[in-house]
Amino acid sequence: MTLLLALACTPEAPPPPPDMLVVVLDTVRADRLATYGYERDTSYQLDQIAAAGVVFEDASVSGAWTWPGHAALFTGEPPWVSGAHYIDTDAQVPIQRMRTDLPTLAEQLGAAGYRTESHATNWLLDPSLGLLRGFESAGQYENDQATVQAASAALDKADNRPLLLFVNLGSAHAPYRLTDGVPWSDAHKSELLAATDGTLANMRVSDNGATGLDPGQDCDGYRCDLKWTKGELEISEAELATVSDLYDANLVRLDNALRSLIQVWTAQRGGVVAITSDHGELFGEHRMLQHRLITLPGLLHVPLVLVGPGVPAGTRNDTPVQMRDLNPTLRRLAGLETEGWTLLDGLDGTPRPGPIEAAAWPDPRTADVPLVSQPWGYVREGDAAVAVSGDRVLQLGEGTATPTMIEAARTLPTATASTDVLGAEALKQLEALGYL
Repeated sequence: MTLLLALACTPEAPPPPPDMLVVVLDTVRADRLATYGYERDTSYQLDQIAAAGVVFEDASVSGAWTWPGHAALFTGEPPWVSGAHYIDTDAQVPIQRMRTDLPTLAEQLGAAGYRTESHATNWLLDPSLGLLRGFESAGQYENDQATVQAASAALDKADNRPLLLFVNLGSAHAPYRLTDGVPWSDAHKSELLAATDGTLANMRVSDNGATGLDPGQDCDGYRCDLKWTKGELEISEAELATVSDLYDANLVRLDNALRSLIQVWTAQRGGVVAITSDHGELFGEHRMLQHRLITLPGLLHVPLVLVGPGVPAGTRNDTPVQMRDLNPTLRRLAGLETEGWTLLDGLDGTPRPGPIEAAAWPDPRTADVPLVSQPWGYVREGDAAVAVSGDRVLQLGEGTATPTMIEAARTLPTATASTDVLGAEALKQLEALGYL
């Protein structure tokens, strides 16, 4: 009898840590996805994932390009803390490394017994550059198809440890390619292929054999997009529409790559799935294209979808959050002790403490472009949002930003950690990607 009572009172063993798939859809702004109300069917697979979990409708990044965006995901810290961003100096290579004293998600989950793998399309996710510290295995690939194949192969490895699989998919990143079978891409095929002069011809590129548009191409000695920002070049509404339509077509290709990955994941694994983006993209706001140098909503508002044990299915949550909040959330879902607020607290109705913040730093090579010659800071509280650069103040929310908010936005980019700059070889690669 005593033995039976003892057995009955023995506590159940805790469940094993869940496998985790974390996907960054590189260069995706939320309002261009059907999942977030866009009129075009750009995100069928993401819709299916969202139906199994929660969509965070109001998620923002704290940096405007790949480097600070991924650093925030991996460390849970904004770029003015992680140090991963551009610096406003005359340095030969104006790129800062992420601080090495900040623990990363891969390091923390690895220490807790996880196998950690990264597979990425974006060159900045090359393991030699420091963002992927803590991943046991990391690869960088030419296109999303190869990235998905490599990530899928990781699921076949004989290893009993729980898995953290990070995947970066880059089909939405410029160049924006013609995509056969997508109506709003097919509509521009003949005009783009026939263009022999003008802005479209200057921006036209061949990317792995596919024709596309890259606004960062040279227009008489200067990048087309920034020459337009300076007012030294005109891009017509029709040309902007072509650029925008090809981007939307790239979102369809991206969603197809995501579908291929999810099919393999669901067939072989389960657990937690998190889908987000590192930044958005601009299509004419303040005469800006692409991303990186400014803090505007089109760059800051990104998708964020979470699926897993304890996450309610078919839910949409409008709590304002930051993408970097995903870091402590994943650690909590993995069973690690975490301090402070996570996305799970938001699902319980607890508002995120503090304002939504972001910053962008200038590239010394664009010092002659007035709009982006100085750092930009962004602060949002309630229905008031403001972006500030020097004396420029952009009221972006429905409410009016207070002087305190304006000053906070102005000083954000100055509160930055100091770290080492990257080497000359990294500069060449960044130039090839269009970041410099």
